[in-house]
Amino acid sequence: MKKQIYKVILIVCLLLCVLYLFLRTGHSGEKEAETGMFSWDEETVEDPAGMKELIKALGITRWYQEFPQDLDEEKTAAFINYMNTLGVKTDALVGSVEWGFEEDGASLIACISSIDSYNRNVRLKERIGGLMVDVEPYITEKFKNDREYYMDIYVNGMKKAYTYAKSKNIDIIACIPRHYDDQGLREGLEELIAETCDEVAVMNYGRGNETEMIAEEVRLAEKYKKVFHCILEFQNVGVHGLTEEETYREEGIGEAIKTWGKIRDAYPDARITADYHWTRPLLEMIKEE
Repeated sequence: MKKQIYKVILIVCLLLCVLYLFLRTGHSGEKEAETGMFSWDEETVEDPAGMKELIKALGITRWYQEFPQDLDEEKTAAFINYMNTLGVKTDALVGSVEWGFEEDGASLIACISSIDSYNRNVRLKERIGGLMVDVEPYITEKFKNDREYYMDIYVNGMKKAYTYAKSKNIDIIACIPRHYDDQGLREGLEELIAETCDEVAVMNYGRGNETEMIAEEVRLAEKYKKVFHCILEFQNVGVHGLTEEETYREEGIGEAIKTWGKIRDAYPDARITADYHWTRPLLEMIKEE
């Protein structure tokens, strides 16, 4: 009799654990929603402890770090190890406008090769798992004057680089603007999401109607089963021409969190990561708030 009671208790406990995991993720078998941070300061690699307060305050689980061109193996490994102790996965933050005009993807491939060389020389837990690839050909006049032609060049280069990255077991996150479809580049946008990355990150810099502006990108991410990163901006108004409608610097972190909540509610089947851009203004903001 006692054995039967113990069995019933054990079964109930297991069912409760399964229910907890389901409610925690929102989707059975999927990971809990993640939160990422962009870091353009190479000096951060030498002092990762300086980011601990920021990581804890914002619940960061992903970190996109710009590393020096010549990777210092010891410092990079120490940085990634420290981030691991905080439960944070590190990806390399890379990219240049000029890379978008290389149909052979040569510069990005060279960057991937450098990361691969580093990975082969360090322990598994010290490796860089992926690259956040921020390439912005669309900001140039050349691109604006012949969008379809240069979009094809950009996409072809990304395809070649992605094929190479997968041969080295390195993931690619394609960082893109939210307006390629608005420029009549829907075909290129779909190719980018379908064939050049494991995850897609969209710079959603239009405060107030963010949910509607990313509808096409989220649809494609769901179609091709890609994680979708929604990046919100926190730099000061005026920096790089930012307006009040493009940054949460004045509205505050709380309002940005509400926005991510609305987006997740609007797209419940999408795997959405909330990304902050970037460390320097956010460090200022958590001190102020």
